[in-house]
Amino acid sequence: MNFILMFLVEVTFFQYKLTPTANIHLSSSLLHFIISTLLFH
Repeated sequence: MNFILMFLVEVTFFQYKLTPTANIHLSSSLLHFIISTLLFH
Protein backbone atom coordinates (compact mmCIF):
# COMPACT_ATOMS: atom_id res chain seq x y z
CA MET A 1 0.00 0.00 0.00
CA ASN A 2 2.91 2.36 0.73
CA PHE A 3 4.17 1.81 -2.80
CA ILE A 4 0.80 2.91 -4.20
CA LEU A 5 0.80 6.07 -2.09
CA MET A 6 4.33 6.98 -3.18
CA PHE A 7 3.37 6.27 -6.79
CA LEU A 8 0.33 8.55 -6.48
CA VAL A 9 2.48 11.38 -5.12
CA GLU A 10 5.02 11.07 -7.94
CA VAL A 11 2.32 10.96 -10.59
CA THR A 12 0.52 13.94 -9.05
CA PHE A 13 3.64 16.11 -9.27
CA PHE A 14 4.45 14.78 -12.75
CA GLN A 15 0.96 15.68 -14.03
CA TYR A 16 1.70 19.41 -13.70
CA LYS A 17 4.18 19.05 -16.58
CA LEU A 18 1.61 17.46 -18.89
CA THR A 19 -1.19 18.83 -21.01
CA PRO A 20 -4.84 18.51 -19.85
CA THR A 21 -5.46 15.76 -22.42
CA ALA A 22 -2.48 13.80 -21.14
CA ASN A 23 -3.69 14.30 -17.58
CA ILE A 24 -7.05 12.73 -18.41
CA HIS A 25 -5.38 9.75 -20.10
CA LEU A 26 -2.89 9.34 -17.24
CA SER A 27 -5.66 9.54 -14.66
CA SER A 28 -7.58 6.79 -16.47
CA SER A 29 -4.48 4.60 -16.63
CA LEU A 30 -3.70 5.30 -12.97
CA LEU A 31 -7.25 4.45 -11.93
CA HIS A 32 -7.08 1.19 -13.89
CA PHE A 33 -3.70 0.42 -12.30
CA ILE A 34 -5.04 1.00 -8.78
CA ILE A 35 -8.14 -1.13 -9.37
CA SER A 36 -6.04 -3.97 -10.81
CA THR A 37 -3.57 -3.76 -7.92
CA LEU A 38 -6.31 -3.85 -5.30
CA LEU A 39 -8.05 -6.77 -6.99
CA PHE A 40 -4.90 -8.89 -7.16
CA HIS A 41 -3.43 -7.73 -3.85
